[in-house]
Amino acid sequence: MPDPSEPKTKPARRYWTPWHIAAVVLAFVVAILIFRFTGDADVVLAVGTGAGVGVIAWLLAHFHLSVPRDL
Repeated sequence: MPDPSEPKTKPARRYWTPWHIAAVVLAFVVAILIFRFTGDADVVLAVGTGAGVGVIAWLLAHFHLSVPRDL
């Protein structure tokens, strides 16, 4: 059982790296270009849906992990 007197440390892994942000921006740019030249909105809907689901998942995980627990 962890000692409650020990200081809590932040995780060393960063989840929002510059490469990750660049990949997300690039996905939106590609979707916009495809929509511009083909008029097919399926790619835009797929990227938008994925981004929306990702934001909801992050928000729920943030709320879940920020609740203090007595173990």
